[in-house]
Amino acid sequence: MSFSVLHSTRCIAGAQAYGGVNRSLQVLAALERGGGAPVKIDIYDKDVSHRLANLRAGLSLASQKSFPGSRTYARLWTAGRFSRILNRARKAHPDCAPVLLWENTQDILLAHAAMAAGLRVIALPHDIVALNECGKSDRHSAFHDEVKTLARTDYVFPISEEENWMLRLFGCTSEHLPYHPESSLERSLLACRARRQPAPDAPILILGSVTNPQTRAGILHQLQLIKESPGVITRPILLGGNGTESLAAQIPPGVKLCGSLSADELNRLLEISAAIWIYQHVGTGALTRVVEMLLAGLPVVGGGLALRSTRQHADVYQADTPEELALLLPRLPTHAKLPERPLKAEKVFIDRIRKLTEDNKTH
Repeated sequence: MSFSVLHSTRCIAGAQAYGGVNRSLQVLAALERGGGAPVKIDIYDKDVSHRLANLRAGLSLASQKSFPGSRTYARLWTAGRFSRILNRARKAHPDCAPVLLWENTQDILLAHAAMAAGLRVIALPHDIVALNECGKSDRHSAFHDEVKTLARTDYVFPISEEENWMLRLFGCTSEHLPYHPESSLERSLLACRARRQPAPDAPILILGSVTNPQTRAGILHQLQLIKESPGVITRPILLGGNGTESLAAQIPPGVKLCGSLSADELNRLLEISAAIWIYQHVGTGALTRVVEMLLAGLPVVGGGLALRSTRQHADVYQADTPEELALLLPRLPTHAKLPERPLKAEKVFIDRIRKLTEDNKTH
């Protein structure tokens, strides 16, 4: 039986592919396989911008005891805007179940507006936003508001095991939904795997978008480690990814800067590299990149916190220093073992959505 639900997603028109978008595509694909049709909510809808109408709706929401955080003008306006966007979507899609898949969990006011309107809410946090705000001096109140809002939802499906454990401790009805790319990206990565023929002295790949502050910090740390240990890694090291050309002045000997990459250039690097080396000192880890690299056939070596929630996969190795990486290299397989799609977890996700839509029909 088919059904439709409202969906606040990162897959907006023209969105560049990155980890968050790829996770959204996984959610959409699982939903559609289960017979669900998503009705996308455009939280950036410019047509819903009437100042007084948004403020009136926001004041109504702020009168509720459960309103999260401060009641500033900007937050009241935003909450009211979200309320009006949801109302417009429900009127435009009268057959849609009053259920919201809430991926944009940085917008806790959206969830509050949905619950105030009687919608059932399923949260799909890509991370705990308050813990991922680098440079913020005090994140306690933001963390409290975020987790309290997540606990008010019907179900939470975090991407990581650690967050699933933590959210359950805070009273959330939480189920771990591991990442696995949707079919078209999976096929592309498997094609890279089929073409892989790394040479005996194949290079090590460092890959990441330095527009992400945590990724940039991790790559800079790797470059500093390499600079401090000259000659330890005897193979070439390739560095590529969005914006990496900005690091040209900091590249030590032995590292070749490939810069921003087209899809074909990236695939070529995946085919010739012996392994990928990822590092993250603080942050949310490499939850999407690890699985994608394993599908492409690359063993994954991670330092710091990069490998959190990925150690259940074969051919994932810890190496925090060039010396540890050098010791690992002779033992790495040419092709990493394939990670399996989390079919059981995806089925639980669909079953929970179906339950909410069916509960609504019986009331």
